[in-house]
Amino acid sequence: MNTQTYLLHTVRDIGEPRRGGGPNNCRRERLCRIDHKTLLSAVRRFEFTRRSYFEGHDRVTIEVQNGCVMATKNRVAMYSRGNAERRVLSKREWERFIDRLFSELQLHTWAPDYRGRAVPDGAQWSVTVTLGTGEQIRTGGCNAFPTCWAAFTGCVNELFLPADAQSSLRVCETPADGGRRSETGSQGMQSKYRYLEFTEDPDAFLMALE
Repeated sequence: MNTQTYLLHTVRDIGEPRRGGGPNNCRRERLCRIDHKTLLSAVRRFEFTRRSYFEGHDRVTIEVQNGCVMATKNRVAMYSRGNAERRVLSKREWERFIDRLFSELQLHTWAPDYRGRAVPDGAQWSVTVTLGTGEQIRTGGCNAFPTCWAAFTGCVNELFLPADAQSSLRVCETPADGGRRSETGSQGMQSKYRYLEFTEDPDAFLMALE
């Protein structure tokens, strides 16, 4: 049984930004410690977006409503009308997905913002996890990614693979010691944020199906 606990940095929008300067009270931030079992039931929504000029726009949402977990994947490619895939996740699939996000990929320790070198027609991405309290865990970037990016995108893509293909999924990960720099997290949290610069198609090495 997983007894791990997580220190989450959450944000919550509570109003519109003030005009004309002055204190900005539109967002509330806090640190909260949560155990693994509580986290599994606390997450109500997951959203992942990724866009680039040539590759188009991908958006994956997973929502828990009335005991049902619905996963939707929308893709709008260049010069196409786009398409959507939908499927209902089992409780086991949903809990395994959340477990991998936090236990393996350590999503709660990712930097709030990743920035790489300016590249024309580069890639922008964002991840938002919404809890039942309305608080959110947010991260994103432009032309730079955490080094576990390959494992993360593989984890998301696997939800939409045929059942017989999921067991053969293999993910190529960047070694954990390949970090480029470390930064200080919000409110004094010390976390190492590792980067991959956007020098070519970031999906070219992400996953392979045997």
